[in-house]
Amino acid sequence: MATKRLTQKSYLVSFMIHSIVFFGYLWFLNTKTDIQKASDTVYLEMSLSQFAEPTPPPPIVQEVTPPPPPVVKPKPIIKDKPIIPIEKKEEIQKPVENTVISEPVVTQEVTKPVKQAEVVPTPAQQQQAFVQTNFTIIRDMVLKNLVYPSMAKRMGHTGVVELTLVIDTNGKLLKYFVSNGSESKLLDKAALESVAKVASAEFPKPQTTSTIVLPVSFRLN
Repeated sequence: MATKRLTQKSYLVSFMIHSIVFFGYLWFLNTKTDIQKASDTVYLEMSLSQFAEPTPPPPIVQEVTPPPPPVVKPKPIIKDKPIIPIEKKEEIQKPVENTVISEPVVTQEVTKPVKQAEVVPTPAQQQQAFVQTNFTIIRDMVLKNLVYPSMAKRMGHTGVVELTLVIDTNGKLLKYFVSNGSESKLLDKAALESVAKVASAEFPKPQTTSTIVLPVSFRLN
């Protein structure tokens, strides 16, 4: 038993010694490589003067040659042509022939006077002319037989009665009537009676059947 313990201790001691030696060797190798690395570092020194801008090259000057002066061509000399005298030709006078110039005969056309067309008045114009010229005559014929009714005087009736008369071309009274009466029937009747008294008489003759409006006035003095 004692021998076994000694052998075991001897093995442990030897193992520890070998491990110490092995780890020491490894440490030595690591330290050697670090020293070599430190010794291998190279320091580079650089100055800024090396990076200065290069000096530009001198400019190239090109000489400009002036263009040659234009060549002036001499003007051609024009020689005067010789003047050739013109010979005058003698004019040959032709004999004048006696010609008789007859004057043209001018014939004047006699224009006949043109008759102006007669302007025929329209029926309306004829009626207007008849009324303007014969109104007074017809009015006097009617008023000559006019009688103011006594009943109308006592009642104080006054007014104007418009009578329409139609006369043909023979001066005959075709018809008559009250076209615009007064407010009194007595006055309207008296006006119609004054025309009836001259209905068979001959009135002025118009060119066409005409109508005349005759106002009959009734007034109290």
